[in-house]
Amino acid sequence: PAAAAPAPPPPPPPPPPPPPAAQQAQRQQPAARGGRTPCRFSEDLTGKRCFGMYRAPDPAWTPASCKEQCCRRSAECGMWLYNYAEGCWFGKPKAQLNCRDEAGWFGGKTMVV
Repeated sequence: PAAAAPAPPPPPPPPPPPPPAAQQAQRQQPAARGGRTPCRFSEDLTGKRCFGMYRAPDPAWTPASCKEQCCRRSAECGMWLYNYAEGCWFGKPKAQLNCRDEAGWFGGKTMVV
């Protein structure tokens, strides 16, 4: 008698679900990008240039990206200034800085949580 052809192997099982912590991180990731309320600053420093600040650790190409970087580093950034020619600058929280009116600068001071 002719032998029957062997049965194909069963399909591999589906991958196991991620652990609960990973599931929670996956749910929070989109919210951190766009769903979270952006931080605000109580004092608008647009049109001011302040001295005694330090250059932001990462490059920023717009006022919005400079502000967001300051928000992410709230423990060390209490104010931010941006100028298209000079880049992004941070001031320490509660720092007393020497500021003067100068066009072309954008910024904020005293983060509101």
